[in-house]
Parts: sequence; C-alpha cells; structure tokens
Amino acid sequence: MRGIPYVQIPTTLLAMVDSSVGGKTAVDLDDAKNAVGTFHQPRLVLIDPAVLKSLPPREIRAGLAEVVKYGVLGDAGFFAWVKGHAGGLTALEPEAIMMSIRRSCEMKAGFVERDEFDRSGLRAALNLGHTVGHALEALGGYRLYRHGEAVAVGMVCAGILAETLGVAEEPVVDPILSALKAVGLPRKPKAPIGPDDLLAAMMKDKKTTEGTLNFVLPKRIGEVVMHPVPSDLVLDVVCALQKEHPN
Repeated sequence: MRGIPYVQIPTTLLAMVDSSVGGKTAVDLDDAKNAVGTFHQPRLVLIDPAVLKSLPPREIRAGLAEVVKYGVLGDAGFFAWVKGHAGGLTALEPEAIMMSIRRSCEMKAGFVERDEFDRSGLRAALNLGHTVGHALEALGGYRLYRHGEAVAVGMVCAGILAETLGVAEEPVVDPILSALKAVGLPRKPKAPIGPDDLLAAMMKDKKTTEGTLNFVLPKRIGEVVMHPVPSDLVLDVVCALQKEHPN
C-alpha cells in the first residue's frame, strides 16, 4: 500500500491549522513523539469548519495553541489579531475561525514550499514550543496533555529562554503568556516533572545534535531563530515555571 494517493480531511482545529498540511506522517513510540514516519503529500486537504461544533472546548483550545504559535514565529499582526479575537475563536464564530485556519495554512504552506523535507532548517521554525512540548507529552503517556496544551507550555519556556539568553530583542514572555491566557491554554506543566526524565525526553528531539539541545526561540513576536541552549538552563526554567506562573 505504499504511495497510494490520499486526501486529508482534518476533524480537529489543530489538524486544520497545522498537521493536515505539509505531508509529515509519523507514529509515536512510548518515549518519543513522532519517532517513526516519512513524508507523503496528500492530493487534497479538505477542511470543513462545521465539524468543529462536535468537539469539546478543550480540543478547540488545544488547536488555538498552534494558531498562537504562527503569530509568534512569523506574523506579529496575526498574533495581535488572535489575541483580540480570542473570545470569537473559542466560541467558534465562523469568520474568526475561518480567518485563523486560512492564515495558519498559508504560513504552514509557505514554510513547506521552501523546505518540504525539513532539510534546510527553515521548516524547523514550525517547531516553536515543541522541544519541551513533545517531552511533556511523552512523559504524560500521551494522555495528560493534548498536543496544543504541551506546545503552549513549551512556547512559554522558549520565551523565557530567549529573554534569559539575550536572544529576544523585545519582550516576548508577557505577550505569549497573555495570548495563551486569552484562549484558555495552560502556561505551566500540569504535574511535577523529574529533571532527569525531562532531559532524557528532550534529548530525543530531532533538533538535538551531538548532545546539544537546539531550540526555536523568539527574537520578537513575529520572528524566531534557532539557538543552542544549555540543558541545565532548560531544566531550571521548567522547574521555575512550575512555581511562578499560574495556569
């Protein structure tokens, strides 16, 4: 059954704004997210926002994490729009939802067109929040967190790391926290995390090279850069985050 043409029909907001576009296919292993997979582009992606009415609010919020992500990584104007329309988005107002899907897909497609097979590093920007996020998902047995919830926490961590390392040229943590709060997403881990377990999970991240953690960090809202981060600093940030920022 290799190579058979297929059509993507996403039925969650997260899939509509992100994972249905780009051709990545993968399965999770017990200790690593998206560990085995390949690239296989769909012939068509058919998105019908009406199916979102069948979902519980938690799934809608999880999808909005990826919408916020697109604003942080590449469009400050869109980021401001998302924050300003948070009520409409969580309430599934048709115009707001259509706008969020359309713009997110445009941005995802733009990265994919320039780096279809994730080889040049351009597409890696889409991984904002995912280094810590994927680790949290794996440590939670893929049951404690929805993907978007874990990514939301990961984006907060990325913002703190960017400011701590001097990568951020403008404040990024407060805007990210504010946007995530507006759409009802968590901003800290849901359960205590063992530092050793967290480090082991992050080391399985595909951006890790020769034992060095590489993060997508925001320089400002609307622009990101890939940057190496000391593992002990990541652990310090995650541990501090559990205490400082309420969900």
